[in-house]
Amino acid sequence: MTSGDSNKTTKDGRSRPLADIGISKKSVTDLILVWSGTIVGALAGIVAQMLIARLLGASDYGILSSALGLVTLAVPLCVFGTAQYWLKAFGGEGWGARRWFRPSLRFCLLSTTSTVLALALWGGFGPNNDRTQFVILALLPVIVSMVSIEIVGAKYQLEQRYAQFAVLGAVTSLARLSVAFGVFFVAINGDMLRLTAVGYAIASLIIFIFLAPQLRSLWFLKINLKGHTPEPRTEPLPDAAQAGAFLSQSWVFGVAGVLYLAWAQGHVVLANYTLGSHDAGFYSAALVILNAVCLLPTVAFSKFLLPKIHRWAAQDFEKLKTFSRVASASMLGFGLITAAALYFGAPLIIRLAFGPGFETAASVLQVLAFTVPMRFLGYNAGAMLRTQHFMRVKVTVLVLAVAFNLGLAAFLLPHWGVLGLAATVCITEFLLVSAYIYFVEARYFRQKYG
Repeated sequence: MTSGDSNKTTKDGRSRPLADIGISKKSVTDLILVWSGTIVGALAGIVAQMLIARLLGASDYGILSSALGLVTLAVPLCVFGTAQYWLKAFGGEGWGARRWFRPSLRFCLLSTTSTVLALALWGGFGPNNDRTQFVILALLPVIVSMVSIEIVGAKYQLEQRYAQFAVLGAVTSLARLSVAFGVFFVAINGDMLRLTAVGYAIASLIIFIFLAPQLRSLWFLKINLKGHTPEPRTEPLPDAAQAGAFLSQSWVFGVAGVLYLAWAQGHVVLANYTLGSHDAGFYSAALVILNAVCLLPTVAFSKFLLPKIHRWAAQDFEKLKTFSRVASASMLGFGLITAAALYFGAPLIIRLAFGPGFETAASVLQVLAFTVPMRFLGYNAGAMLRTQHFMRVKVTVLVLAVAFNLGLAAFLLPHWGVLGLAATVCITEFLLVSAYIYFVEARYFRQKYG
């Protein structure tokens, strides 16, 4: 076959280069669905945050953001890599991986209960004033809903039900937007901080009730798995002795989730307890914008592409390498453009989004903009290290990154305050992603078969 033949189309109308890395017309349609849900969720989340910030002011907004940061940090402890391990297990085992459902769900129930109790003790007896204490305790149901969303989201990914997955990705932001509008129209003269926290809790309980049937179906091993051979008629292996085996396999995914959130988003909590709620509000406002622009690549790699990446790692290593090279080049270019737009547009973005009183957040956002190119590169490299035995390498790198980040934050905080926290993210992100790329290119892809 000549080089020109590689650009011809196949009988089903797909070009060969795209087909070679598994990008079919249906894949593009599915990705558009997921991105559409992400865009809706991102817009709803941004509008909700903007409205709440304007209603509460920097101090109360900092309290709310810090409490939400605490419950967000608790979620990886609850699921402890369950959803991510399912994607890997089904990619390698197919239908046989259903044996992991019940042990992992039992673990999630136990860990969620323990984490909620621990956070309740921190909220009730930790170094919190009355308002912070109330908000932390009121937001505990958010943990339950976020755990349910993560588990059911993995089910939808495995079933390739991307329309439902898109809705699921946007539901929390839409619920919080509804709460924000409710607070705006109903309680202008009331205690808006407490009312917002209660509204978030009620919305979370409603979400959990709607997702409960999906959780029940997983308990009874019911899943319409796609991308594999038809469902076998034989029963799955007994699960009674698998709980310990599940934890021994999934812990790396759980530790990775906890470590990444600890330094990437936990700075809002750190700012609240070290610098005060005002600075926490400024940092949170900048982080809202940064996370919004990172949502599209995040969803593309961690939600839509990750099941395919696990499957390619197990079945077609050459396809995985081809995809990774294309993705890295695309993400770097996209990241550079996004970083420039954020840096030069930060003052206008913050002023339009959060109004007067949040000017410091613009400076924070300008510092955080330098993280974007490396972060975008890291989505692809990090996804590669989730496959095979390299997840342990990723966790080791994350442990070192967190240790470095905490030490650097302790040094910069007294001198630069909230800008020092933003600088620690930039420096740590550069070192972290550089290490990812080294292991992917110099170690992982040097193997012949993965």
